[in-house]
Amino acid sequence: MHDQRQADPVLRKATAADGPFLLTLRNHPTMVALSSSQRIIHQEEHQKWLDTMLTSETNLLMIVEYIENSIRKIGYARIDCQQEDIGTITVVMMPEYQGRGLGTPIIQAVCKQGFLHWPKLQKILAIIRKENAKSLAAFTKSGFTDAEAIFYQPDHYVLMLQPC
Repeated sequence: MHDQRQADPVLRKATAADGPFLLTLRNHPTMVALSSSQRIIHQEEHQKWLDTMLTSETNLLMIVEYIENSIRKIGYARIDCQQEDIGTITVVMMPEYQGRGLGTPIIQAVCKQGFLHWPKLQKILAIIRKENAKSLAAFTKSGFTDAEAIFYQPDHYVLMLQPC
């Protein structure tokens, strides 16, 4: 299989200026279908979420950029670390960049940033809808393995684990 990538994606910390991009991406029909809530997010709710993400000690929100003739925002990634040693990863990419081999390096880079950001972090969980085959494949390639789904509906989600 031919690798279509020109370079690995780059992560940077999100800022308030990324708000419109994040909301547009989150409300893309493909993203809504794959999200846990499966609903459109309105501006007020999004702004409250973004303010929390940018100021909280328990969240690390990053913009994914890719160089393809110019620097383009192609998605975002975050780790929520509600417990000292366990975080939860979310990766969202524009549909036109999915299936191009970018997911695995993004996931690996986000995990690395999470382990650096929180020295006591031991595990990162990924909660993935079962029908999201691309994400399941990318997380598996990134070293995540199946974990026992204790608190999520096993008919709808797969819980995967990445130890440090």
